[in-house]
Amino acid sequence: MKITVHAVGRMKAGPERELADRYFERFAKSGPVAG
Repeated sequence: MKITVHAVGRMKAGPERELADRYFERFAKSGPVAG
């Protein structure tokens, strides 16, 4: 499975930013394991 994220701009501080940061950390850790 390949996931591509295209984003323009910066997220402001807040709950959405914290949630996105958590997901990016999870993807970074699980990516090499998944192959």
